[in-house]
Amino acid sequence: MYLYTHWFILLLLCVLVSTGRTEENIVLSGGEWPPYVSSKLRYKGVTPRLISDIFAEIGVKVTYRFNPWARSMEDARQGLVDGTFLWYKTADREQDFYISEQPIGYISFVFFHLRDKVFDWRSFDDLKGVRVGATIGYNYGEPFMEMEQKGKLHVIRSKSDLQNLRMLLKGRIDIFPHDLTVGYYEIHNTFSKKEASLFTHHSKALQNKGAYLMLSKKSIKNKEWIGLFDEALTRFIKQGKFRQYYEDDLEKNHYSITAKSSNKNIPEKNEKKEPAEKQKKTVTIYVDDNYRPYSYAENNKAKGVYIDVLQAVFDKMTPFDVNMVPVAWPRGKQIMEQGKGYGLAPAFFHGHDWPYLYPYSLHFYIEKIAVYCHPSVLIKKRVNWPDDYKGLHIVNIAGFDGWGGKKFRRMIDQKLVKYSEVRGMENMLLMVSLGRADCLLSEEGAFNAINEQLLFNRIHSANGRYKALKKVAISGEDPVYIGYSEVALKEGKYPFHNKFSKMFDSELYKLKKSGEVYQIMQKSFTRH
Repeated sequence: MYLYTHWFILLLLCVLVSTGRTEENIVLSGGEWPPYVSSKLRYKGVTPRLISDIFAEIGVKVTYRFNPWARSMEDARQGLVDGTFLWYKTADREQDFYISEQPIGYISFVFFHLRDKVFDWRSFDDLKGVRVGATIGYNYGEPFMEMEQKGKLHVIRSKSDLQNLRMLLKGRIDIFPHDLTVGYYEIHNTFSKKEASLFTHHSKALQNKGAYLMLSKKSIKNKEWIGLFDEALTRFIKQGKFRQYYEDDLEKNHYSITAKSSNKNIPEKNEKKEPAEKQKKTVTIYVDDNYRPYSYAENNKAKGVYIDVLQAVFDKMTPFDVNMVPVAWPRGKQIMEQGKGYGLAPAFFHGHDWPYLYPYSLHFYIEKIAVYCHPSVLIKKRVNWPDDYKGLHIVNIAGFDGWGGKKFRRMIDQKLVKYSEVRGMENMLLMVSLGRADCLLSEEGAFNAINEQLLFNRIHSANGRYKALKKVAISGEDPVYIGYSEVALKEGKYPFHNKFSKMFDSELYKLKKSGEVYQIMQKSFTRH
């Protein structure tokens, strides 16, 4: 009996040894930067979840340690942990780390500011005199750092991103560069709903760079692991999983805070927090900031006839909180083309030549595009548009490059007419009135409104220099829509689109059928 028992135990040990497998482990260190990474988030955030799932495919389990970012980097450099993640790739770091071939995430820094503060920038020269908040130890890119070092930027450094956001809210700084996703996450999880609504950002990115996984060269096995990780990451990207983690799952709040101390959307005193199912979805529609009387900016707020119509429709769409943000029209087109925004209005149909803007809403108005000329060019009889206008100087509003018709556009290409674009209807009208151009293209209602305003201000009567213009032709008609960014929709950025677009079309149709749109526009014309 003892012999059988002895042989049974030996046999069992042999089976266990032959079938048992030691699980590989890797330790990574990182800091707090939700929703990308945080000890308080489900899966530790989107980036750790991606890293863990990739390593799982190659049989490696990941353990995370949370420390300040600087310490996380130094611990990995010295080999106290296997690696760290979400760092930019630099030549210095490549000396100490095996760095993944492809980014494990992308960081897009934009300038945050308050909605009631007018802010625009195209180059660093535009930031002169602006108080710029920044976080101690952060590198915001070579141009920014060089301008700061030379004293060409007024930079105020604070100890944390959150402190900068608080300073922004209190008016102690004017702008603050921060990652777009992290910035809004911190805003909505720190401030009350009323305070959070005061923040916005400029759509032009300060920098948009990839961030990488870095494994310490202190461990020989890390060289093999980074190679296997790169292969698995490539598969994830090809399978569309990478985008799912960073876009679809973030949009669905898949990485919500697990700690009970979450203070998301802190209510004001005596303010009752709405149940999640009743909270409205915030949607931004960009609108023209200089197209009176239809759409323009006043004190950084959208105004105009079209704005009144759109607002009437949006008020019916109870599941959505729609913000209309005024921008220069060429900039609005750029935002749509880059997929950085959802909708743009008032847009004409450009499915044939603007591949980035599609689909469109129901039209909410039909514009008549007319040609107005200085009296001096009408001495010669001009009956047919555009054939009789060869050799003349025609001006148009910047960005409205579809006006005039196809034949007119061909004449521009063939240089049979001189063609210029200017910013704003008022500037264009004054330019022709002074004889600095011969004719202009304009929507009838917009021309009449601006012309009457100029006459009311007696601008035309000054020494007879300004001549009244005459309408000579109708060059076409254009229905007006909301156009949606096809680029953004293809990237899956706005999963609410189907519901939003159907509801907008439905509510607009009801208002048009009842005659309310017509009534709104008639009243609105008298105000704008």
